[in-house]
Amino acid sequence: MNAIASELFCDDLDAVVLAGLAGIDLPKVNEASELEIVDWYLGVLERRRGLEHGAIEVLATIETLAGLANVDAIAAASRRTRALCFGAGDFSLDLELDWPPATSGLSHTVLTAKVSVVLAARRHGLKPHDGAFPDFRDRTGLRAEAEQSRALGFSGKHAIHPSQLPILSDVFTPTEDAVARSREIVAAFEQSATEGSAATQLDGRLIDAPVAAGARRLLEVAGDEAPRT
Repeated sequence: MNAIASELFCDDLDAVVLAGLAGIDLPKVNEASELEIVDWYLGVLERRRGLEHGAIEVLATIETLAGLANVDAIAAASRRTRALCFGAGDFSLDLELDWPPATSGLSHTVLTAKVSVVLAARRHGLKPHDGAFPDFRDRTGLRAEAEQSRALGFSGKHAIHPSQLPILSDVFTPTEDAVARSREIVAAFEQSATEGSAATQLDGRLIDAPVAAGARRLLEVAGDEAPRT
């Protein structure tokens, strides 16, 4: 949808707030007050249309220097916010950088901004979600950027074309080997706990509470809630 500063903002919300809508992606969020306004107006539309209050979630997109400066306040502004997103295109424009980059890969400045969004999202219990890769025909470039985003801590990435979905799913979905290994880690840790030990080892690797917590998180992402022992 259009940003809150656009004259089309209210028209956009009026058009899409209907039964079945999961959420909206709000672009160019610069201040926490913008999310507060969106939260209020969504509540008005939900009430008018017989929807559960708070059912519609918000993905708040950081894509300006102002938004990055206020990222913690933005992250904490509304209970509707599910994720903080990063938009490299407009952020690069704000920095007077080329986007897509003339050379391969994003600049260190943009990568630093991405890290700031990831950390802010995690501080406030939100998902960090990366923005779009602009050339849907460049599958190699998409995979490289998606893998970099995952390594930075993002939990997903926007798609602008159906052809991008298989690659993004492959990058951000845990592999079968990773799921199997996580089951083994959780089972080993739980067994050690029943024996009164706070740590154990698996194939020579230390398994303690943080390692087990990471394995449980991976299983949750994969939809495999219970380890199989």
